[in-house]
Amino acid sequence: MEKQKTNIKMTKTASRAKARKQLLQDFMKVEIYTAAVNAVEKHGWSLISMDEIANEIGGSKGTIYYYFKSKNELMSDMWIHVFKEMSNVLVPIFEDKALEPVEKLKKYIWNHVFLYCKNWRFDKTIWSNAFFITSWSETTDKKVQKARANELDKYVKLLAACSPGKGKKDNICELQAHAIASFLESIIVWYSEPFPISASEVADMVTNILMEGLRHGKVPKPR
Repeated sequence: MEKQKTNIKMTKTASRAKARKQLLQDFMKVEIYTAAVNAVEKHGWSLISMDEIANEIGGSKGTIYYYFKSKNELMSDMWIHVFKEMSNVLVPIFEDKALEPVEKLKKYIWNHVFLYCKNWRFDKTIWSNAFFITSWSETTDKKVQKARANELDKYVKLLAACSPGKGKKDNICELQAHAIASFLESIIVWYSEPFPISASEVADMVTNILMEGLRHGKVPKPR
């Protein structure tokens, strides 16, 4: 009995230690992401090295290499991080059974836009410089493609729920989902601070435009 209690105590201690280690790693990764964004804004993604990123956090490049083997891996990890952060907010909305379909779609779009604008420095760094990366690892490709596919699938389902008689695989819903995703991504390209209107005001404006377009069966094309 005493041995069982000791084992349980050791297991709990090991679990807490593992959780603390994970929290520290997550914190350090976000610090490195921020440092990379700062370096990119000063020099551009194609010109920075791990040294420039390390200088932004006042450490050595060995610290960066401990977490990431290359700039490409760092960029891909930032991308997955952004997807996860957005999912933490958007998935609960998608799964909220108390919301009517139209209200759910509206709330989903609003928060999607708001998060893009709120985290515009991270998003802009990723989307504006991703084309410099000539090759992703196979694992990264799968993760990024899966995250993007999940995002589009949620829009297809939301749109189908707002359109009686339309199924999940309805071509119109799929086309609208792709148009909405592209339209929202284009916001990242032009949004920056200081900006005449706030992130919430941009979210209001874009959501109203999209909902009005969907009401008439049209979606604004990205410019």
